[in-house]
Amino acid sequence: MKSSSTDPQRSERHEAITQLLSEKPFRNQTEVARALTKLGYAVTQASISRDFQELGVMKQRGVYV
Repeated sequence: MKSSSTDPQRSERHEAITQLLSEKPFRNQTEVARALTKLGYAVTQASISRDFQELGVMKQRGVYV
């Protein structure tokens, strides 16, 4: 498995996730997937779960941070 530092697409997606989470509260991964799809990323719930784990994203008070 490639790390985010060697996979440009994953690295860009991580940047997009970080930006999205800083702009708006998301209550579930489906909302995040929709937002990423609008930005042109092909994602699944599994890929978002992995990205969240790699980025250290956690859910606090019902929203991802």
